[in-house]
Amino acid sequence: MEIEGFITEECPIKSGTSERGPWKIAGYVLETMESFPKHIYFEVSDGMDNRIARLNIKKGKRMKIFFDINARKYEDRWFNSIRAFDAKETGYVGSNTANNGIKA
Repeated sequence: MEIEGFITEECPIKSGTSERGPWKIAGYVLETMESFPKHIYFEVSDGMDNRIARLNIKKGKRMKIFFDINARKYEDRWFNSIRAFDAKETGYVGSNTANNGIKA
């Protein structure tokens, strides 16, 4: 799946160590570009490909995020997770360019 919007929040990176080794997860909030914008919290896990640095998701950027949605059950409750696997920069918030902030 994919969605485009503005990155409004960069959450602190969470890290730890599991049986398979060290891990890092970065969280972000994207605001959609609809008449009534929605906010979507998603995460990027830093696998062997150094994905957090490679995707370069930063607050203020307009981006198209490619993601997977999954749900898991824990103690009779369901929880959703939205994990980004790719991202493309499409512009900046508040840019004073003639093309509404979209970089060519």
